[in-house]
Formats: sequence, structure tokens, C-alpha cells
Amino acid sequence: MVVSRHLSLCKRISLKGLLSKISHILYGTSNIDPWTPLQRAEESRDVLTLRVTVLDFRIYEDMDHIINDDEIAALRDLIQA
Repeated sequence: MVVSRHLSLCKRISLKGLLSKISHILYGTSNIDPWTPLQRAEESRDVLTLRVTVLDFRIYEDMDHIINDDEIAALRDLIQA
């Protein structure tokens, strides 16, 4: 399981070995994230969709570059499953 807004590097680095060990990814982003433009996050989503079993991609409206309560709850649910 991975939580990161920084997977936008997936086109520049080889994640094949890493992703073969991961079954779930929660990728939260925002329409106004100053560090990861939405287009870059969507490109990362498209690449990750081909490589992981479950990708939970969430776009939050007008949220800064933070982890929010919804993401924490989703992670909690994954851990307890």
C-alpha cells in the first residue's frame, strides 16, 4: 500500500519491480495542488492503472498539498481489511 502525491515521477523512473510487490495504491490529489499539477497526477494514474491491482485515485476540490481525513479513513479501512 502506498500513499503519495509524488508518484508523478512514474514516467521518469522504473517502478516495475516496486509495483510488482504492491497490490493497493491510494493516490489523493487536488485540482489546485501547487506541487503536483492535476494533469501530471492523471498521467501517473494512467500509468499506475496498468501496473497495480487496485488504484484508488481521488481528486479533492480546492485542497492544499496535504493528507486529509478522508484519505486517513481510507487507509485505516485498507489496513483493517
